[in-house]
Amino acid sequence: MKVYFTGAMRGGRENQQIYKIIVDHLKSKGFEVMTEHVARDYDLEKDDRSTEKERYDKDIEYLESADFMIAEISLASTGVGYEIGYLEGRKKPILCLCKKEREKFASLMVTGNTKGFITVKYYSNEAEMFKIIDEFVKTLK
Repeated sequence: MKVYFTGAMRGGRENQQIYKIIVDHLKSKGFEVMTEHVARDYDLEKDDRSTEKERYDKDIEYLESADFMIAEISLASTGVGYEIGYLEGRKKPILCLCKKEREKFASLMVTGNTKGFITVKYYSNEAEMFKIIDEFVKTLK
């Protein structure tokens, strides 16, 4: 299965290590993570050579072919919110992960959504996060 993983990029890279842990976990479970670049440690200004249009077109292609999404929403990001809304409109399952200590900063447009395609879960540590991910993906098979 193909997963679209997303997390803040231009909105801050403080969670990049968490993103890497999530991507590595998903890959270890046999999922194709189309957006591994989100977890990479690189300088956005220097290392991303794509134009805005190229990035948009590629991300839309990935979103269209994804079976589901996992979004780390502990940091606010316009792009992540856009991607969540895009996939929700296509009725694809979305798991939003948020650190428990950041719960009050999570977007109410995401946490308050009761349409049934978005699942929001809070975690305190890696083990808890892995358990949440594993339980979510079991519901997809």
